[in-house]
Amino acid sequence: SRPGVATYTVPRNDSSSIQPKHPLIGLMLATGDYFYYDWSAWMMLSHMGIAASSRNCNLRLLDNITLTPENIEGVIENNYLDALFCGNVTDVEIIRRAAGKVPVVTFDSDPVEGVSSVVTNWLPAARQFYELLLRENRRRLLLLIGVEAPLSQCLQEINDDSIAIEHLRYPTAEGLVHLRERLKSNPPDAIIGGGGSEVIALFKELGIDPRRDCLLTAYIGRPHDGVQLHDGLGGCFRLPYVGASKLAAELLHERLFSEKVQIRHETCDAEFILKP
Repeated sequence: SRPGVATYTVPRNDSSSIQPKHPLIGLMLATGDYFYYDWSAWMMLSHMGIAASSRNCNLRLLDNITLTPENIEGVIENNYLDALFCGNVTDVEIIRRAAGKVPVVTFDSDPVEGVSSVVTNWLPAARQFYELLLRENRRRLLLLIGVEAPLSQCLQEINDDSIAIEHLRYPTAEGLVHLRERLKSNPPDAIIGGGGSEVIALFKELGIDPRRDCLLTAYIGRPHDGVQLHDGLGGCFRLPYVGASKLAAELLHERLFSEKVQIRHETCDAEFILKP
C-alpha cells in the first residue's frame, strides 16, 4: 500500500461479513474442557455439525474452556451465538442460563423445563441383548458401567431374575486387577462396557474368545468401516448419532425460525450390533 493509505481486510469466516447472515450455532459437549475427542464424542459433534450446516447454519465449537453457570452467558455473547447445542451436559444450571440467552437443544443431557431435547432410548437395544443372552444360555452378566447408566437401568428393569447381573468398578487400576482375577478363576458369560484396549488385551492374553467364550460387548462401540466390529469385541451398543443429530438440528431450526415457540422432547433408539 502507498504511504498514508491503510489496508483493511475482513476475515473470511467473520460472521458479520456473511450475507445473508446465517445463524451461528455453538456446539458444546459436557463442559467444553476436552483436551481431545474420542471416536464417540467426535461422532456426536461431527454429525450434529453436518445436520446443522445442511440447514444453512454456521458452527462454532466451544472447547478449550471450562463452561460453568457463571460464565456460560458471557461465552454466548462473546462468541456471537444465535443458538446452542448441548450434548451430555449434566449441570442443569448451565443449560437453564444458556436457554435464557438463546434457543437451546440438548442431547442426552439432564432435562430442563422449557428446553427442547433429544434423548437416547436404550430399552429396545437392551431387550435385544437380554434376549440374546437367554437364547445362548448366558446367565451371568458382568457390567463394567455404572449402575446409574441408562443401559444398566434398562437391563435391571427387564431382568426377571433369569440372569445374575453384577457390577465391577472399572476402569480403575484396582478394577482391572479384579477383572483379571475374575476372568482367570470364574469368568462370566458376558461383559458390557469392555470396549477399552486394556480389556481387549486381557482377553487376548488369557485366550478368551470375545464372542464364543465370554460375550465382550462395548457400551459405545467403534465399528470399523461403519459396520465391521473391532476384532477384539463380540458386540457393541451404539448411540443414534445420525438420527439424533438430524432431530436436534430440526428442533433448533424450529426454535430459530418458527413464529410459534414449541418445546419438543424426542427420542432415538440405540443399536445393538452383534458379531456374526
